[in-house]
Formats: sequence, C-alpha cells, structure tokens
Amino acid sequence: MERLSLPRGVRTPMTISFILSSLFFFLQGCGSFIQNTAIDTTAGLMYKGTDEIIGEKNWEMFRDGTPGNLKMLEGLAYLRPENEELLVSLTKGLAGLAFVVDETLYLEEQMTESEKTPNKNQAIMHYSKAMDYGLSYLKLKGISYSDLQARVIEDNGIFNLLEKNLSSKMIDLEAVIFTAQSLGSLINLQRANMTLVAQLPIAKAMFDWVCAKSPDINFGACGIFYGAYESGRPRALGGNPKKGQKIFLETIEKYPENTLVRVSYIQYYLIPQGEIDLYQVQKVKLEEAGALFKKEMSWTPAIQLKKENAKGNHHEGGFCIYKALGLKRFEIIKKYEKKLF
Repeated sequence: MERLSLPRGVRTPMTISFILSSLFFFLQGCGSFIQNTAIDTTAGLMYKGTDEIIGEKNWEMFRDGTPGNLKMLEGLAYLRPENEELLVSLTKGLAGLAFVVDETLYLEEQMTESEKTPNKNQAIMHYSKAMDYGLSYLKLKGISYSDLQARVIEDNGIFNLLEKNLSSKMIDLEAVIFTAQSLGSLINLQRANMTLVAQLPIAKAMFDWVCAKSPDINFGACGIFYGAYESGRPRALGGNPKKGQKIFLETIEKYPENTLVRVSYIQYYLIPQGEIDLYQVQKVKLEEAGALFKKEMSWTPAIQLKKENAKGNHHEGGFCIYKALGLKRFEIIKKYEKKLF
C-alpha cells in the first residue's frame, strides 16, 4: 500500500512541534466545523508522517523530541477523541517512546541492580497510556477489552474477532500490534503481577493476527516477539528456549542489518542461557555494524553517492531507529558483559 510521507523539512521533532503549536493558536478562533476539519487534516498528515520516524538515526534526538510531539498530539485527541489516526499515532508513539527510550534506560538500571527504577516506572506509564489509546481505537471498531478476554478461551477466538471487525489496512495492523506490544511489555515489566501475566495469551493472539497478515511488519518485530515469547517463559509454562533461539536466528538471517534483532537475541536468550561463545559472535557483528552506522551518521561524498544510487529503494535506511536502538542497548550490555557472563 502506497503511503504518503512528510516532506523532508517536516520530519524533525522541533519542526513538527512548531506546526502543531501554530495549529493550536489557529484553532482558538475557529468554529467547531473548521476546527474539526483542521484537526482531521492535521491528524492524517501526522499519522502518515510517523513513518519517517523509523528513519531517524539519532537515538538522542528521538529521546528529546518525541515527548513534546506526543503531548501536542494528545491535545488534538482531547479535541477530537474519536479521530482514528490520532488514536493510532498516540498508541504507536507512546509505545515507541517506552520501548526505544524508557526500556533502554531501564536496561542499565537492571545491570546495576539499582533499587530505584525511574525509567521502568516511566515505561509502565507510557505503555499504559498507549493501551488506553489503542483500546479506544479498537472500541471504535466494535472491540472491547472484555471481548478480547472472553474470546481468549476459544480456539482462534481473538484472531476471528479481529478478522471480523478489522481490515488489512496498515492503520488497523498498527493499532493492534502496538497495543499488543504495550500489553506484552507491561507484563514483562511486572512479572510478579499474576493478574497481568494471565493476559499474555491476549497479547500473543493479537500478534498472531498481525503477523499472519504482515509477517515483515516493522522489519522483524514478529520474530523478536516470538523469540522472546518462547525464550522468556519457564518450561513449566510452555516456554521453549531452543525454539526461541531458532526464531531469533531465522530473523537475524532475514534482517541482518537490523541490530535490534541481534541485541534482542542477546538480551532474551544468550544472557539467560549464559552462552558466552555465541555472545562473542554477535558482539563482533554488532561492533562492525556500529562502526559502519557511525560513519553513516556524518555526511561524506561517498555516503551521498550511496543515497543517490539507492534512490527509490524504500528499504535502504528505512529502519534506522531500530539500528540506533539496537546499538544503544548493545553499548549498555557490552559495558556490563563481564558481570553478565
């Protein structure tokens, strides 16, 4: 499906914030019809523009720029609470903020065994808000959380429920996958909460529906989820670490440039299993990827020629934020590797 993108001058966080701020001043003097039309138009533009975020190479810029943009989108959603594009943009954005920033910073809190975990708390809050917006979108489509809970005990119950009420359009797929990611992450971050843990089959079923329709969504997100799902559960609860390892390795082979897949393999399988030799193999690959990515961060004639030759190839460089995230997490893991293995 062809999707529109923001012009290059509109993709930076500061510029987006300026546009949204200007819109608010404009809306103050408008009637409800003009106001709603302006918001709906902007919401569509902003939703399509979220695709550009995955091309962001700078993890720090994502960290610093995303929160302000999300607050402005929340202001628009307050005025138009049933705008589907705003609801999905916020679900996607808040889940992304929690995953890319909060959970990454929490990783260092885990490594140091810190008693204070402010980043974990932030992740929980952001995922919780993402759940609210995602479930609000599903409710507009005729699906409540109680429906999901009721169908989870049926064979393919949730899959069939989603199939009946939703389409294969990307907006529906993203609403489901980012809601499912938020639920799965809330469970992972609060494993002592058995009420939450009992909701894991719902997250799994939602992933099953999305990944059946779009296996390549987000450059390996399905493989990361299923690899972690099999590796992270105790055998007594159906976990199968070897199956998880197989899924991770297959996903790495399919998306060799996505460093997040390699780091997730380390984080969810190699560290828990104490596989230091296999870690060293991934370490070499990640160090090579990091050196190349660092070169690509700065403009050079060679980089420019590479971009020109890749013109029209949307896959080229299209998932930079995942590369940046993977390398950021690898820095933290590498810092504490002697403690981990």
